[in-house]
Amino acid sequence: MKETGLGGSGGGRQLDAGSGGLGIPTQGNNGGGLTGNHAGSGGGGKGSAGSNSTATNAGGNGGNGENVSSFTGSSNVISAGGGGGSAGGTAGAGGSSGIGGAGSSSGNGSNAPTANTASGGGGGTGNTTYNNGGNGSGGIAYIRRRVSGSAVGTLRYQPTLNVDYLLVGGGGGGGVNTGGGGGAGGFVTGSGTINSGTYTIKVGAGGAGGTTPQDNSGRSGSASSFISSANGGGAGGGTDQRGENGGSGGGASRGAGTNVGTGVSGEGNNGGQGATQAGGGGGGASAVGANATSGVGGNGGAGTSNSYNGTATTYAGGGGGDGTGTDGSGGAGGGGAGGTGGAGTANTGGGGGAGAHLVNAGAGGSGIVIIRYLTADATGLTVSASGATSATPLDAGGGYSYFQFNATGSITMARA
Repeated sequence: MKETGLGGSGGGRQLDAGSGGLGIPTQGNNGGGLTGNHAGSGGGGKGSAGSNSTATNAGGNGGNGENVSSFTGSSNVISAGGGGGSAGGTAGAGGSSGIGGAGSSSGNGSNAPTANTASGGGGGTGNTTYNNGGNGSGGIAYIRRRVSGSAVGTLRYQPTLNVDYLLVGGGGGGGVNTGGGGGAGGFVTGSGTINSGTYTIKVGAGGAGGTTPQDNSGRSGSASSFISSANGGGAGGGTDQRGENGGSGGGASRGAGTNVGTGVSGEGNNGGQGATQAGGGGGGASAVGANATSGVGGNGGAGTSNSYNGTATTYAGGGGGDGTGTDGSGGAGGGGAGGTGGAGTANTGGGGGAGAHLVNAGAGGSGIVIIRYLTADATGLTVSASGATSATPLDAGGGYSYFQFNATGSITMARA
């Protein structure tokens, strides 16, 4: 007669005398052999071999499983018990107090080893009629990680949320007395993923405008940030001074000519050139600041529209330059008017307008951050904010929710 099959733990022998199946080393133990008639031996378990059938009509017990409580941290966790053997009289018991399925003395073997323990089913009797052996249970995998040096912790799924974001930096201030307009704050859109936790959102401030009677340049705006960042706009040059670099560059003054502020690629554009008795316009997100001509200030560059909050709004327009004849206008997207020293509009990142002789220039507008996500993606999560226009998400339409930050704050994502 042939032996029963090789496995993680070997199977028990049926009816005629012989050896049980061999277990694979480190994975299990052998099944029991036969010393009695009309009885099956027990299947091997991880902890011990299956028992031999010891007498006529007396089935062997299944081998014990292995206690894995030292791995899981839970008491009495036993896996991989063997199935009991069948018999016409006394059936074998399942290994490890019933983790394996019990054998049968009169019918089919037990189909009820403990679920997800990788244990064997009991054998069915074949003394007078042929019956089925029981099914084995499904397997299981345990995973653990080390926490705080020695403790055993539970590995849990780390939730994530995909988001889109709009970042606009603070606009640059304008220059004074035929000065250049301030450049718009950098305009950046993108996508990313956040995990459980709290994220800081920074909203950039607009730069101060130049003042009289010094006829000085403005100040550059500051950056906004969340995952990525958008630079502040460059300041407009005061009399005979160049425009400063930034998200969009500031316009050059009358004496600085081509020394315009340079915009950051992907965020904005350069400021405009100065001319006789006139300053160039500040750069905008969509267009360069216009060059001045003799006595005519350059217009601010146009900004860019975005609707992440459900409303199409234009952001990041450049400030207008000052001219002794005609002043430049502010660019669409919050740019301030030249000559009068118009301020950039708050929360647009617009550049400040240049001031005329003895007129203070306009400050740049503050920036903004808008974060949106698909509402369905946040199922099972709690998303909240501090410092936003609402502590709870608002409806942006089209299946999106959003938070808008007009000032520095934070966003938090966690399991519901």
